[in-house]
Amino acid sequence: MNNILGLYSKRPEYFCEGFPTYYKKAKGCYVWDESGKKYIDMSHIGFSACVLGYNNKIVNNAAKRAINNGSFSLLNPKYDKINANTLTNIHLWADKIRFTRSGGEACLVAVEIARANTNKTGILQCGYNGWKLENEKHKKFYYNDVESFYNVLDKNIGIVIVEAMRYEEPTEEWLELLREISKKYILIIDEITSGFRFAYGGIHQHWNLEPSMCVFGKSMSNGYPCGAVLMNDKMSEKDVFISSTYWTDSVTPAAIKNTLAIHQYIPKWILWKVGQQIKKIIKDAAEFNNIDIELNKACEIISFDFKYDNSNALETLYTQLMLREDFLATNIIYPSYAHSVKALIKFAHAIYKVFAVMAKHINEPEKILVGKEKKKKKV
Repeated sequence: MNNILGLYSKRPEYFCEGFPTYYKKAKGCYVWDESGKKYIDMSHIGFSACVLGYNNKIVNNAAKRAINNGSFSLLNPKYDKINANTLTNIHLWADKIRFTRSGGEACLVAVEIARANTNKTGILQCGYNGWKLENEKHKKFYYNDVESFYNVLDKNIGIVIVEAMRYEEPTEEWLELLREISKKYILIIDEITSGFRFAYGGIHQHWNLEPSMCVFGKSMSNGYPCGAVLMNDKMSEKDVFISSTYWTDSVTPAAIKNTLAIHQYIPKWILWKVGQQIKKIIKDAAEFNNIDIELNKACEIISFDFKYDNSNALETLYTQLMLREDFLATNIIYPSYAHSVKALIKFAHAIYKVFAVMAKHINEPEKILVGKEKKKKKV
């Protein structure tokens, strides 16, 4: 009996019947499951964490050196100072930084610091900002929906936490709202998913937006557990106690250092181009097989929806049929620099074949679907 619940988002019931649970090896855009079967990951690539691809040699070498030199001691790792300087030089509005070992922890730290800096401790959330805040069930408003913000705003609100970007590009009206929020409230921009994917650092800088705090994770270390909270000089930690022993190991900071160095020298248009090619393959395959889908606008994070009443069943069937073609594939794709031309050619062959089968059962996918439809995620 499997009594390991595992990460919520990685459970097979959220993909399809037969989806693998455990892996033994990952490299580039390839994953080998525990039986040794090899797949191309045309899905989340480590839930956005491995934008450089799995098992990056340059990043791993830094981590190995840190292990060989002693991964832990009484003192703080030297890399923390180096990384703090790099991140605050990228984000000139930031004056201070705290490191954690996950994006969810970074969000919690940011909120705790924010609560110590305002008498109004009510929180408004936009997007997903980690499991703890999700469980606290704060009032929510919706991306690019200015009216939804004012509908939930009340006199107790002092803190606003917003995902910078995911599937949608912000409207100018939305950005103007965020600028106004930054003047009246403690604004925390969540760049855990978007950071170092849409830009070198946070995409919020391209919008002339200066928050009180900003949180990072995922692509900042390419698969090593990380998080960071950047703060402006108005944020005080005087009345806040935040501490964790393993936030001071040297392995993650070493990985961050090399990951940031790689990000600095890889033009972001390359990732955009990879995403554009993936979107074209999906769009052309759907049109060729007369399947009605809707693609989002962004290329750095891709999502597509089947425009049918039974969309969840179709998404499940798509994942299941792609699995037979040796792909870990969903309707959400995080492009990676490791998605090679060879991998994309194989993807094109597979998705044309799968869409051809789906087209014949577009109204009754359950007739060929093995097992149940995937569960719908809460977030």
